[in-house]
Amino acid sequence: MQPVVEGQKKNEKTSKAITLPGLTIFGTSGVSHMEKLIGEIIYSMHDIPNAEVEVRFGRMVDRDSTVKTFASDDQRYVPPMPLYSMCAISDSDKAANRDYKFAATVSQPAFNLLNRALCASFTHNSERTQRKQPTFMSDVRFQHFQERVHILPDGTRVMLKGDSPIAAFRKEKLRIVDFYCPRHEFDFRIQSAIERPVELPDYDVKKSKMRIKNRLSMFIGSCRLDMTLVENRKWSRKNDCFMLQKETFEVECEYAFDGTAYQGGLQNNMRISAFPGVHFLDRIKSFWQNCEAVLDELSNFHAQSSAET
Repeated sequence: MQPVVEGQKKNEKTSKAITLPGLTIFGTSGVSHMEKLIGEIIYSMHDIPNAEVEVRFGRMVDRDSTVKTFASDDQRYVPPMPLYSMCAISDSDKAANRDYKFAATVSQPAFNLLNRALCASFTHNSERTQRKQPTFMSDVRFQHFQERVHILPDGTRVMLKGDSPIAAFRKEKLRIVDFYCPRHEFDFRIQSAIERPVELPDYDVKKSKMRIKNRLSMFIGSCRLDMTLVENRKWSRKNDCFMLQKETFEVECEYAFDGTAYQGGLQNNMRISAFPGVHFLDRIKSFWQNCEAVLDELSNFHAQSSAET
């Protein structure tokens, strides 16, 4: 079967193929530059234990900025060159190579509206399933859980069950590609990393930071969409306990490496779709389409909430 590359006319024959490191993809649909980039990153990680590839949404701010939560419009970083469309402005794992930093948090109104839209779409399709009417949402799963983590000064993350440490790991970032999106309210970062398990260390809890993550995950196609309210806490000598410093609202799409796909799509107000996942190219397309849909909806919801206030 001959592939169709981007820009090719319908039914036009070609001998070209989509080439990734160690893999050549043939199919009936072309891939965009973004899908090729994501495919390259994902394929380079597919046989590495504890690997993760995720797209995180937020805003870029100046490297010296003191912004600790959501960056306002006037705090948003603007590249020195004029850009009018989505553009990668950095492809490096070294923060020193960038004159900005990425604040991976969205506005609370946009977070809340996206949450409601997802839940409303899921409920609507679940009701249709109960009435035995056809739906593409039949295998989409939601999961809600809380995660408690101590962050040590050396970057080690200690997982907690209640107040008891149960496991520890260090995250090694391998590749970071940041995209500035002038036509959207948010930018995004594609990041690959490895979470390496380590032995549980002895540590002074008073010198650590604590994060409590209240997360809603939606599994659809090759994508796990995570919406997380993060409570960032620091030890207070005065109160002799962890005290809340700030709350942040995080939205990210993580690629499902386990080969499991949940065929489905939100057919109502949100433009999210998925594929069966038996073909690598289909999984990449599904993943990026979900990421694009979230970026669009977050921007729409943020603009809507800003207009109302």
